[in-house]
Amino acid sequence: MDDYDGDGTMSSLQSHTNSAELYQIRNLFYKADYSSLLKEPTSNLTRSDEAALYKYRARIELGDAKGVATEMNSAGSTGASFEAVKAYAEYLSGEREKGMEDIEELVAADGDDSTVQVIGGTMLYNEGKVTEALELLMRHENNLEA
Repeated sequence: MDDYDGDGTMSSLQSHTNSAELYQIRNLFYKADYSSLLKEPTSNLTRSDEAALYKYRARIELGDAKGVATEMNSAGSTGASFEAVKAYAEYLSGEREKGMEDIEELVAADGDDSTVQVIGGTMLYNEGKVTEALELLMRHENNLEA
């Protein structure tokens, strides 16, 4: 069965399936079930980039920040969310100064991005910049993670 309708758009059944799978990935992340999250297939998702970010974040939480930073550095950037996760990986892998410099640039340029808000808020808080972290997180619009 073809996943796309005749006009090139994704069929509603496939779109619903992808949404459900992304929901599962988010749910596993929020429950801190990182090992299960890493086993979830993502290559067939329409939002596979977002799923990949959750997988990178899961690996960071499991202690593989250095591996994630190395992998993301060689992958090249795919937007502010990607750069925020990479900055967090660098920060936790011992490159604190570079990670903070990168996240502060992202906060200034893309402070409305939900991933930048959450990771930036976390990193600012870890550096004792509580007021700045709260100001950043208060920018969110319907971001349950913030």
